[in-house]
Amino acid sequence: FGEHASDVLWTLTTLEGTERHMHRLDEALAHGKRAYDIAVTFADDNDWKAYAFERYGDTLTEANRAQEALPILEKALTIDKSMLPAEHKSIASVESELGLARSVADNKRSGELLARAAYDRLKEKYGADNDYTVAAKGRLDKILALPAN
Repeated sequence: FGEHASDVLWTLTTLEGTERHMHRLDEALAHGKRAYDIAVTFADDNDWKAYAFERYGDTLTEANRAQEALPILEKALTIDKSMLPAEHKSIASVESELGLARSVADNKRSGELLARAAYDRLKEKYGADNDYTVAAKGRLDKILALPAN
């Protein structure tokens, strides 16, 4: 398919997630960066671009590089909002991730408000046990445990 195929991007983001799950952040970052570098060549109406940006931004935040994650997550959110219905779970998921990154990087209050609103929407629409809701709750809990900045 060539290096810039969506199948390659999907594989790299899957590897990124697997490495994160195994707590191997250096490897996850390497796969995420490679996926990100491919995704930047895609048009802004490509949902794989948004997904690769979202995954890489979230991994950067987990690796204590939240400031670097902010513009990447903001771009993922912009793409998702341009393509998906406002109530779509992907939008709330990216908002939750952006809220955590913002809270860690520079503005806990703003990030908390964004993450809380995303969590509330996911919980209302999909229930407390949905994977997206559980992940958003985990991010909100991380934010609440942060010292004020």
